[in-house]
Amino acid sequence: MGWPERTEDLATYYPNTLMIMGYEILFFWVARMIMMGLEFVGDVPFRTVYIHGMVRNFDRQKMSKTKGNTVDPLDITEKFGTDAVRMALITAAAPGADIIWTEDKCPSARAFANKIWNAARFIFLKMEASGVKPWLPEADAPRVAESSGGSLEPLLKTAGSSAA
Repeated sequence: MGWPERTEDLATYYPNTLMIMGYEILFFWVARMIMMGLEFVGDVPFRTVYIHGMVRNFDRQKMSKTKGNTVDPLDITEKFGTDAVRMALITAAAPGADIIWTEDKCPSARAFANKIWNAARFIFLKMEASGVKPWLPEADAPRVAESSGGSLEPLLKTAGSSAA
């Protein structure tokens, strides 16, 4: 951003408003970032710190590449689907608490995501049958109309193929 010069980028992006981090690096990074910001720029780098929990394995150990107890998110996503992995993580997350990751949460999360998908698909099909146009943000309307040929069915089939 051009530091130590007072550039336009530095003025635009420093200070920021929010730092999101796990609690284990509070002292190691956040305190140092604040001290260095005050020393070298004359202002703190952010105003708010959001501290989230960590994802731990079933034995409540911090996941670490060094320990070799991590999971490959691409493998899990390939096996269960993105929505199922997101749902499994969300249902295990409480503000500030750690998430204990086990793969056995994914099948029920996949089933729930599938139910949500089927309900949305049912609503869109009923809307189309009754002639009601779904609301779309202005920017998306031409893209959807173009890709679906005026019908929601091709769009639903395309989107639904990855929701299972």
